[in-house]
Amino acid sequence: MRLRLAVLVAASSFLLTDNLLAADNTALMNTPVRVQVPGVGGPFLGKLIAVEGCLYVQFDQKTPEGFISVRLDQVAILQFTSGQAQPSLEALLKLEPQKCSEEANG
Repeated sequence: MRLRLAVLVAASSFLLTDNLLAADNTALMNTPVRVQVPGVGGPFLGKLIAVEGCLYVQFDQKTPEGFISVRLDQVAILQFTSGQAQPSLEALLKLEPQKCSEEANG
């Protein structure tokens, strides 16, 4: 009985934490950012968007190379322009679903 309770508490805690992290990413949608992307340059202004659950930066204008967006894992430098404290690029990448890093690596 104790083991079942411990498993139930652990599972509930995991689900709650997962939902809170998802809520944090959701709260960042459409947040204005400035980014630099290796091989493309910058800085470019844009906003955070979600595409199939993965975070992207949608640029305000096409880059000289013709890009309109990039996956967050392609960004080298991320700055929030909204003026409030925001998570680091590394923290956001850790919150990404596993499928996002699998797409990037394969």
